[in-house]
Amino acid sequence: MNSTRNTPARVDGRKESSSVRRAASVVSAAIAALTVWVVTVPILGKSLTVQFGPDRPVQEVGPVSVFVTALVAGLVAWASLAGLERLLKHATTIWISAAAVVLLASLSAPLTSGTSSVARLTLIVLHLVVGAILISGLPGAKSSPPTTETS
Repeated sequence: MNSTRNTPARVDGRKESSSVRRAASVVSAAIAALTVWVVTVPILGKSLTVQFGPDRPVQEVGPVSVFVTALVAGLVAWASLAGLERLLKHATTIWISAAAVVLLASLSAPLTSGTSSVARLTLIVLHLVVGAILISGLPGAKSSPPTTETS
């Protein structure tokens, strides 16, 4: 007995190009975050430290945590968008709105945990850079159906 799945045919590779574009957006966000860290810490010589409460120790924010955190945020954003696209007709609009709200809410962490004005500013820039790249890159432009040229 031959069993086949009912899956849409990929005529022009749009699904694959969408996945490649989304993966590139996630990696780009992580690289951009790492770039902000490199400029701030090694190049400008500023300290990037956080403290999550008065009784908690001060922690140095290093390159691995910056890169991995941005990468994980990007993968979660991608998964949430993909999930919404499977369920809702206007998934992109809803996701962009939700992502903007999440980005704005995420800014409270740098404001409360940064140990200096430079640390707070750098953390805010990290959040905004990663958020902007993901919000602009993950949804992408809508593909239009192929057109035929007539002369």
